[in-house]
Amino acid sequence: MKTKSYRERGWLKLDNAAKLFPAIISEDLTTVFRVTASLKEPVRYSAIREAVAITSKRFPYFSVSLGSGIFWHFLEFNDQLPRIQADEEIPCTAFAIKRKNEPLYRIVIRGNRISVEFTHILTDGGGGLEYLKSLLYTYLTLAGKHISSPGNIILPQTPVSEEEFEDGYNRFFQKLPPPPKLVKAWHLPFRLNNRPRLRVLSAEMNVDEIHEISRRYKVSVTEYFVAVYFFALQKIFISRKGKSKKDRRKVLRIEVPVNMRNKFPTGTMRNFSLFVLPEIDVRLGTYTFEEIIRSVHHQLQISTDIKQISRFLSSNVSYEKLMIVRIMPLFIKKMATAFIYRKLAAKRWTGMVTNLGPVTLPGEMEDMINSFELIPTPPNRKVKSGCALLSYKNKLRICFCNITQSRELEQHFFRHLTGAGIQVKILNNN
Repeated sequence: MKTKSYRERGWLKLDNAAKLFPAIISEDLTTVFRVTASLKEPVRYSAIREAVAITSKRFPYFSVSLGSGIFWHFLEFNDQLPRIQADEEIPCTAFAIKRKNEPLYRIVIRGNRISVEFTHILTDGGGGLEYLKSLLYTYLTLAGKHISSPGNIILPQTPVSEEEFEDGYNRFFQKLPPPPKLVKAWHLPFRLNNRPRLRVLSAEMNVDEIHEISRRYKVSVTEYFVAVYFFALQKIFISRKGKSKKDRRKVLRIEVPVNMRNKFPTGTMRNFSLFVLPEIDVRLGTYTFEEIIRSVHHQLQISTDIKQISRFLSSNVSYEKLMIVRIMPLFIKKMATAFIYRKLAAKRWTGMVTNLGPVTLPGEMEDMINSFELIPTPPNRKVKSGCALLSYKNKLRICFCNITQSRELEQHFFRHLTGAGIQVKILNNN
């Protein structure tokens, strides 16, 4: 289908991943993530306002609001620009998705920082980062900066590809055997914060130190941090071992998003991520860090193989193709989806580690930007905590999102890093 016909029709179907979110959005579970760039100079409001207007026209699939039909939600095109607002104390707050013509992303400004916040109804971290890079390019040129070569940044004047609109899940769907069923995961026992629950802890490390220790273990950066997260979880589990018979029958499992644009040939700017779920079975005993990192490496290598991860894609898309689901009225779908998420899906993992990877910019732009940072979506009431990684030049930023009254997980996590010889600089601890 051509890009022009999407606009003529006036609406888009939600992609497969996005179909979940309207049913589960709440004050706490906002489905909103934030990507931030810190510039070397304060942000000029007049220039950012003009840059947002220019950039948003280049990304028409984001200029939508959520509509409701008899059977499905849909995205309705509108001419509303995203709001530009001052940074508030709590990031990633929910959008009023039921409000007509409500934009589903926003621009957040503070000092020298430009942030974009998206609900996952629109896109994932990969799509959000591409928008931010384009916005930064346009802003800097309007602010009088000279950038001779934009590299791979999407420019305002480049034509919109039809691939950018597509639902990658449905395009690459093929009927495959489902992945194995999972036993319930163990969850952190900490009490929830009072509202607003979300607390964010950000830290910075040297990329070279991370690469050195990852090479020492012969693993990727993602695999290394997943292993450290497991090791921190195990310490908490051991300290509470025996308090619950139910807990002794569970495993530790971490959700690790995978950018499927690296697996399939697509230029989609909408959601196209899947999750793999490495685990350690603490019913078998206590693991050394070396045992954990070896297990994580092999599990991620196997589960991110194109054949294996395609089983998750097949399983997710198969549900929406069932006739009983297709003819089910929307209000029943929403109730059923929310119930299944609360009772089943939310219990499948213990924590989350997402790595958006290194940010690459043209050399001239690199000299104008200090750092990038990713704050993941606030975790659900079961999982309670998660973290996101994003590296730029020689610095790696990690952000923990936590809705509990405890910082024990983060303490174990960073103690292990410093004990391994990695210098950790805590940037904020809200």
